Amino acid sequence: CFENLSEVNGYITEKIFEAMKAGCVPVYYSTLNLHKYIPEGCYIDARKTRNLPKLYNVLKSIDESTYQTYLDNIRAFLNSEKTYLFSTDHLIEIMMEAIKSVAG
Repeated sequence: CFENLSEVNGYITEKIFEAMKAGCVPVYYSTLNLHKYIPEGCYIDARKTRNLPKLYNVLKSIDESTYQTYLDNIRAFLNSEKTYLFSTDHLIEIMMEAIKSVAG
């Protein structure tokens, strides 16, 4: 899951969530501060490897136990309150507050 925009703090799209919901461990290249929003044990940070051959070797070296730990972490995260920030309900709440502030 490589984002189109990666140098902006907090820029996170549906890509990582769709991968998680599909039961995959995301290999993610995105915002500099992703760990503030999503626990590090829920994805593989492609930024840390710096190049594709090294990333390939990292992925090949993951054993079943480590992979299962990622999946367990993802399940726990998706079932936590931390995902509210990325929910439709939260978006509606933000939009309603903006409308109220404009309407007076």
